[in-house]
Amino acid sequence: MAISPEHARGKLGATIPAKDVSGAQAFGVELVASFLLVITMLASIEANKDAARRDYGTAAALGVVVTLCYLIALPITGCGVNPARSFAPAVLADTWKEHWVRSA
Repeated sequence: MAISPEHARGKLGATIPAKDVSGAQAFGVELVASFLLVITMLASIEANKDAARRDYGTAAALGVVVTLCYLIALPITGCGVNPARSFAPAVLADTWKEHWVRSA
């Protein structure tokens, strides 16, 4: 908290839905973003089952999907596609409003 700007001290990176977003809308956005991330991870694991085959397409695909999820979901829900990423800021900032959306 000592190094964060004054206007950001209450949040500390917590994923808080925007004011005009309902709980159902936030859940839908998080569901789609999480689905995209998980399906990309599963597809990349399946593509790299052969230990001798190493390509950088997997890392690039995951990077693109994570970037896309954050660019789309960040202004809407704060993009908490990873429950651990949502839980730690919620504990540190003691922010539990709409936390069920991020941990579902």
